[in-house]
Amino acid sequence: MIVGIAMLPDEVVTDTVTSVSYGSQNLTYSTSIQNPDNENRTEIWYLVNPTSGTNTVTVTISNPTPAIIGVSTFENVDQTTPISATNNYGSDSGNPSLTIASACGGLVYDVVSRDNSGSFTAGASQTELFDISQSGVMVGAASTEAGAASVTMSWTSDDNGEQIAQSAVAIAPSNETCCSNSIDDDGDGDTDCADSDCQPATPSSITSTDLLCKFVTGETFSTSAIPTATSYTWTVPASATITAGQGTLSIIVDWGGVAGNVCVTANGPVCSSSSFCKAIGVIDAPVEPVISH
Repeated sequence: MIVGIAMLPDEVVTDTVTSVSYGSQNLTYSTSIQNPDNENRTEIWYLVNPTSGTNTVTVTISNPTPAIIGVSTFENVDQTTPISATNNYGSDSGNPSLTIASACGGLVYDVVSRDNSGSFTAGASQTELFDISQSGVMVGAASTEAGAASVTMSWTSDDNGEQIAQSAVAIAPSNETCCSNSIDDDGDGDTDCADSDCQPATPSSITSTDLLCKFVTGETFSTSAIPTATSYTWTVPASATITAGQGTLSIIVDWGGVAGNVCVTANGPVCSSSSFCKAIGVIDAPVEPVISH
């Protein structure tokens, strides 16, 4: 669990977060910054393996001050050293931007704060988590970006003449196998997509009719979801056409005049599974009876 806090101390240096809790569990402080004029502050706190269920996040600040607070949870995080690096940036104007060391398979989280209401726009590679404005007071926003050796977290402010603060942490992955670095991370002799740890499970079934009439249209083929898959690639015989659903769990096909295989592959963020195929036979369509007089 990460709690990102954007604050507006308004030149009071002592306005800081003194504690953060999730139900009865206390979070650990990670990093913070206050901009040079002490008018904006960001802080990041974290909790490893929070209790499941619904609880209240309580943030205690040394003095009453405007604040925007976001809570995010993440899976597959290193339980011993969840935060591998931190970095901060503060300025009296401009657009917030910083660079932080991370790693393939990891994730970078950042939070930004600015005077006055308005909005931020996250960098192209970032996924915005929230962008909240308190009318006439301040703006707070947060985002994530996939880990790499060096990751830049940047924002465009709709009013870059205001004071800003930005904090970021690199979240360390629990899985030691990276699927895009050409290195045998776990020592099993395989790298990248050749490593079974990087591959989604292969689909195990295709639901459909086994025997089709030649040139039938609108036939449905479907498979069951694979937990780590983000999309599905289907193939059909050259004489058939997928008319809808490519990339999803179910496709619609206009069949051709010959038998053949329908195959599906599960795609993960980097690697794909082996294909599962089902043979489909064909028969001639029934001949329309002719009534003779």
